Amino acid sequence: MTQQIFNDSSFTLKSRENAWVIPPDAAVLGCMELSPHEVKLAVMGLFMNLNEENLNNMDNKDCADALIINAIIVAHASTSSTYSDIIRHLGMPYKYRMAFEQLEKKIHDTPTSEDLKEMFGM
Repeated sequence: MTQQIFNDSSFTLKSRENAWVIPPDAAVLGCMELSPHEVKLAVMGLFMNLNEENLNNMDNKDCADALIINAIIVAHASTSSTYSDIIRHLGMPYKYRMAFEQLEKKIHDTPTSEDLKEMFGM
């Protein structure tokens, strides 16, 4: 079971005890097959907005990040997991965490970190 895509990405595992959350390459690539075209476009659009990059300039880490994000979205859609569950186990760049929080807010009206700071005057 290879996990090279995850290893190439900027995602990290918060605890070795949770190694079960690292998706094998076959699953990540399988998610590309399962992912609707609209989701693939949304991931690429999100990725371009977050990174202000041209897709032609993506390096291996960028491509791995996009594949992992797509896999997370597909897994989320087919399981009862929440983005909070994912964030609890995976370390990721702040920009991705905020994007997942915004997605969670849109889907479940869950407050983001920024909402909580504002609510509690922090």
